Amino acid sequence: MRRWSALLAVFMLACSQPVQPTAKPATSPSPVAIQSPSPSTSPTAFDLPLTAVDFSCRLPITTPDNQGAFVSFPAGTVRFDSQGRGLADHWGLYYDLAFSRWLPVPRQAVSPDGKHFAYGERGADQSHVARMHVVDVATGGDHVFDASTGAWFVRFDVLDYASEGIYLYTNYEVSVGVSLMNPTTGAIQAVASLPDIQASAGNRAFWVGSVNPADPNPLGGIGIQPNQIDRFSLADGTRVPWFYRPSTAPRVIGADLQGHPIVLVVNGRNGVIDDDSVGELILLMNPQSQRSIFTGSAKLVGSMFISISDRHGIWFGTDHGIYLYTGTAFTKVSNQPGYPSQGCF
Repeated sequence: MRRWSALLAVFMLACSQPVQPTAKPATSPSPVAIQSPSPSTSPTAFDLPLTAVDFSCRLPITTPDNQGAFVSFPAGTVRFDSQGRGLADHWGLYYDLAFSRWLPVPRQAVSPDGKHFAYGERGADQSHVARMHVVDVATGGDHVFDASTGAWFVRFDVLDYASEGIYLYTNYEVSVGVSLMNPTTGAIQAVASLPDIQASAGNRAFWVGSVNPADPNPLGGIGIQPNQIDRFSLADGTRVPWFYRPSTAPRVIGADLQGHPIVLVVNGRNGVIDDDSVGELILLMNPQSQRSIFTGSAKLVGSMFISISDRHGIWFGTDHGIYLYTGTAFTKVSNQPGYPSQGCF
């Protein structure tokens, strides 16, 4: 039997990478090297068979060893890009179509026009405060601002680089926020106190985990795990429950092109998750309506904690392959380990 805390670390990665659909103008790709067919390893007992798609595009991905690559469909060939090697930091690598360039941050840390990106760093020691960087993609100019979190070893992370500014949160054992940073002046203002902030919902709204006390067997870990997902709006201060399932700790891992959140759920039993547990990917249409995307073993579903949406559907990355939900079917489309770093263009 595996305690929930063993899987919690994986799900917290998803929490620290809130996502949203991103559209950037297409340009010519950067030079690439090393072309190879998609790995042909046999699916494991808990996996899905490989299925070919019927369209043509190239999907930028980040491999588990922090390389940038492109998977070409329908052939399934993989081309590793030397310009995207060794840039990723804690699941951060994004292919910026506006400049045909790999950026060393997750996609929510890139401005809507693709011209800037931001990231935080903790203080070098007790005599220094945490800082925020805002980088100009075209010139490489790095604007550095002091960004104290109250502890030199705790940094800000980017929740959403929005048109009105950069939404930040702190993530030290639990994610807490939200603050809004002016990318020009570096001024930071706290705008909400939200534990377990999971993702931006756009339009000054956010997905937040909460504990529904009706749960007879809540999952443990670092305290009782949130079993409910709420939508919090900064515009009017409302907080509306959208999803609740007892004995789980649901996480928002992405959204479709209409902004509907994608939730990863692993069902526990009597407060724990074991090897027979079942996982599910769910698309929330509204607080009363939801659509099951895929149900399978907790081991398989729990690995799908990074997604991105485009006109082809919703892409999910794992350390053993890439999956696609088209709206009518959920299939494995590549054996190449990796995580989507942009839509398929």
